[in-house]
Amino acid sequence: MWRKSDGPAVMGQRSAAVASYARRGLTVAIAGAIVLSACSPAPSQGSAHVDKAAVSTLSQHSHSQPITAEGNSVATLTVQAQDNDSAEVVTDDDTWSTVFFDDFDRSSLGTDWSAYTGRPSSDPRTWWDPTMVWLSNGSLVLAGAPSTGHTNLWRTGAVSNWKAAQTYGKWEVRFRTHASQVLSYHFLLWPQAESWPPEIDIAEGYSRERTNSQSFLHWVDESGIRRQTSFSVNGNFSEWNTVAVEWTPNAVRFFLNGQAYGEATGLAVPHEPMFLALQTETRLAASLQGQSRQTQFVWIDWVRISALDSQELAPN
Repeated sequence: MWRKSDGPAVMGQRSAAVASYARRGLTVAIAGAIVLSACSPAPSQGSAHVDKAAVSTLSQHSHSQPITAEGNSVATLTVQAQDNDSAEVVTDDDTWSTVFFDDFDRSSLGTDWSAYTGRPSSDPRTWWDPTMVWLSNGSLVLAGAPSTGHTNLWRTGAVSNWKAAQTYGKWEVRFRTHASQVLSYHFLLWPQAESWPPEIDIAEGYSRERTNSQSFLHWVDESGIRRQTSFSVNGNFSEWNTVAVEWTPNAVRFFLNGQAYGEATGLAVPHEPMFLALQTETRLAASLQGQSRQTQFVWIDWVRISALDSQELAPN
């Protein structure tokens, strides 16, 4: 889930290079884009060496305001990982048309993505650092490494493609990550209006052995109470897998390697533009003391965004 303080954003200073919003006296910047999370002034982070060569060889939720878990919202099943032959992207059909695709087959991040700088308000042990984001061998790499001189602080990578916000659609992310006692991953849709909720968490990984991934929906019921609907799926996420969400006017459905494992309808379905964010952070439930000081990684093979056919846009 998104690592940010709740409530609407207040516009701060904007420039061509960096825009920022202020929340509760704290700010965070995303280079060349907009601000998405609260942070505090950067600590002295040191200059720990990141071994990028290792890449080619191969948090739980804490919003400051209360959330009520929706009853009977947890479903669990096991889905097999994809082999290398499953890397191709499914072609368009009568329901979905591709509007954005990135296979990261280049040397730099490019203008479609913006890397984060700052500390998420709900994870004081994470500092989002653009140097922890790079491309290697056709993959986007989101890394995590301990900060020099800070035993309880990790520098991690996070990006968004906020320019590709849309209402309804299908988002697919093919990724893998090795087992980790520290690093968690968070692939989510965040509202363009910067007012939470809604939030669609496509996949979040807290499992140390990468045997489980979770999906969440954050929404508000008729009484104004914030609700959380969750789903869980088992698999081997140290191998390549494709996670996806299909968001229509009537439902939000979650998929792993083409197999559906969760669906929400009714008030849980958002109806406003949202954009994709890919984040790594620490696992808040885990102690950082005595853990590995090695750089750890999440690899993104490709991202695809599809739009819903106009005939499918009318709610039932």
